[in-house]
Amino acid sequence: MLDALAFLTILPVGAKARPPSRASLVAFPLVGAMLGAVWALAAWGGVRLWGPLVAASAVTLIDLGLTGALHLDAVADLADGLASRRPPEEALAVMRDPAIGAVGAAVLAATLLTRWSLIALLASHGRWGLLVVPPVAGRAAMVWVMGRSGRAAGASLAEPLLAAGWGVNAGVAALGFLVAGLAAGIRGVEAMAVAGLVADGTARWFRRRFGGLAGDVIGAAGIAAEVLALALLSARLG
Repeated sequence: MLDALAFLTILPVGAKARPPSRASLVAFPLVGAMLGAVWALAAWGGVRLWGPLVAASAVTLIDLGLTGALHLDAVADLADGLASRRPPEEALAVMRDPAIGAVGAAVLAATLLTRWSLIALLASHGRWGLLVVPPVAGRAAMVWVMGRSGRAAGASLAEPLLAAGWGVNAGVAALGFLVAGLAAGIRGVEAMAVAGLVADGTARWFRRRFGGLAGDVIGAAGIAAEVLALALLSARLG
């Protein structure tokens, strides 16, 4: 759990210079549940003090602070790499460049705006439990993407964790579906299923495009699962 917290957040609880251990991947949904509980608490307080729009901003800022925007940076890097339309090795070099290009900035802004609006919608209906689910779905998707990828494309911090094995993936699924089901009922279960589809589709597509997995893809898949989970959970609320 400490390894997972050190890798996924800025909390000073472990070594950050190395990837988490293979066994600690099972704790990823639990870290997501902790972040989701913070989301729910921030939204609850924000609605009571200012209203749903400011509450959504509070959730966004707190999430950025706790995660260090690690996975959002991956979204921008991946967008720049794909927009370059270069051969695989050159596109990967673009993704590893710390500078963010125009496409990456635009995709990142659109992602943040979409996530903010969906959080505001859930907050306006007072559905605090539903806000626990998206971070769980996002962290589970990260593990499942690694589990569906046999090798890394170039040097990757996550290379030792690829093909983590059925036991790790089953443990993540059990914890993720349990937490999501308790927090949001059938909608939470559906959100976790969406995360699984995102992970599978991302891994298949990136293997065809680059021959393996890059670290930025793991983070971007987590954010994609998070946003799609928010979209599902906020649909047709009455």
